[in-house]
Amino acid sequence: MNNQYTRPATLALLHEFTRTDSLRRHAYAVEAAMKSAAVRTGNDEVYWSAGGLLHDFD
Repeated sequence: MNNQYTRPATLALLHEFTRTDSLRRHAYAVEAAMKSAAVRTGNDEVYWSAGGLLHDFD
């Protein structure tokens, strides 16, 4: 796995580019859902968690 997907790195991006607490809380909720889905399906939970945190970066 690439080091750019570590939780500290993705949190730094989230906090740099997400200005409101409500959007950050939303990202944390999606992160939790994605991590749970990764565990259930046997996938990389760090990678899926990062996707959850950064899913609105478009």
